[in-house]
Amino acid sequence: RAKWQKSSERGVKYERTINNIDHLFDVSPVTTPAYPDTEVKVGARSLEQIKALDQPPEWELKRRKMLYQLNKEELLKGIE
Repeated sequence: RAKWQKSSERGVKYERTINNIDHLFDVSPVTTPAYPDTEVKVGARSLEQIKALDQPPEWELKRRKMLYQLNKEELLKGIE
């Protein structure tokens, strides 16, 4: 129903495209809430999707690990 992607627009890190909604409510966080038990939280699913976008792909992590190991082996050969 929603999709996060990196934005090509300057100054905008991510874009969220909402494809389908059931209800639309007009709500905004305010400095002085009307009720004492009012809370504002980031949606957990949305936050997880954003974090996933910041992670490099699995192949990149494997590549970095292999390069690290090769560099380590080269350094150890130089010490011998």
